[in-house]
Amino acid sequence: MVTLSLTGDAWVALQTGGGDTVKCRGASATATVPIGVVADKCAGICNTFPGATLATDNCTMSYTASVVGFWAVSLMMEDYEFTWQTTPLSATSLQFLVQLYTSRSSSCIVGPAYTENRPVGACVGVDINQTVVETATFSVGCTGVTFSDVLTTSPPGMARDVITQSTTNALVYSITITWIPPASAWGSNLVCYTPIDSLGQQGDTQCVTYRVDVLLLHLNLSIQSPVGTVLANQSSWRVECTKAVNRPSAVAYIPFFQL
Repeated sequence: MVTLSLTGDAWVALQTGGGDTVKCRGASATATVPIGVVADKCAGICNTFPGATLATDNCTMSYTASVVGFWAVSLMMEDYEFTWQTTPLSATSLQFLVQLYTSRSSSCIVGPAYTENRPVGACVGVDINQTVVETATFSVGCTGVTFSDVLTTSPPGMARDVITQSTTNALVYSITITWIPPASAWGSNLVCYTPIDSLGQQGDTQCVTYRVDVLLLHLNLSIQSPVGTVLANQSSWRVECTKAVNRPSAVAYIPFFQL
């Protein structure tokens, strides 16, 4: 649900167990399947959401809510072994509805938001049979508006507590989730939150990934080099972790900022 006249982004959470590159694109009515047959993969709902554009690499749909009503969106999710490949290993379709509506309040058009405790997109390592207790915090956009509900997408067996309001800030609410991951949950597990306020306004969906049987790495800060001011011709870097790590298969860069 999106309030009329708002501009925002909707992120579709994508994930593969093997760590492949995942992209998304709008479904096509004239798609060519591998055997050379032209297929209609959207059945009349190709690019029907007005004012929406899609970023394929991170599957973020940007929109300007301009026309009241229900709008169907049809996407194709594709995974690639390498980022430079143009032919996907596999593909699956995703369809969903977007409702654009006029807000019941002319004074508050700021929807609720996820305000952490984990950063958006964080990857958290947990062990099998470890008791995971996490708190997710949200805020409403205006005084006089309360927090109604939070839609959650989570792995089997994860329980959530009731919504509680902060005793120090009336605009802040939180829920607690509890999970003991079994061996069958090995790998990546997405937990996504979509907050809803008392006006029916729905905030952006935000997700955190829990990697089962992948323990967090900790850096030994006393051994890292260089430290302090880094010279322009510095070419050697050392970072030591608390456990053995494998070199990444993807190209990585270190960003530098001039203060």
